[in-house]
Amino acid sequence: MNEALNALLPGGGWPMGALTEILAAPAARGIELRLLLVRAQAEDTLWAAEQALRSGSCGAVLAWPAAGGGRALRRLQLAAEAGRAWGLLFHSPRAAASPPPAALRLRLEAAGDGLAVRILKRRSGGAVAPLSLHIAA
Repeated sequence: MNEALNALLPGGGWPMGALTEILAAPAARGIELRLLLVRAQAEDTLWAAEQALRSGSCGAVLAWPAAGGGRALRRLQLAAEAGRAWGLLFHSPRAAASPPPAALRLRLEAAGDGLAVRILKRRSGGAVAPLSLHIAA
């Protein structure tokens, strides 16, 4: 993790027991993940994510929900707290208009050979200038 980004995040890193929302275009570059993939019908995605977060057996749960209002996202936040898991939700940039229950909300955009990261919401509050992260090829 980039030290400059860690310095801006509440507690010096990704918030455990909380939701993080990433608003990004569908093609995010330079991110490798090892996943256990759960395929669910669109209407069951949030339910499956909630169960995994609440279980206490997942360190992190990543989800790409097609939709979900504030009430559904609040349930995910409470499940992340109960399971002490990191809930990571990926949304399109259009979701920025809705108020998040998440502890942290970031917007990612391609910027040259890296990513521009803008913190839209964080528990410690305060506006933060965008941060540029270089992604090595």
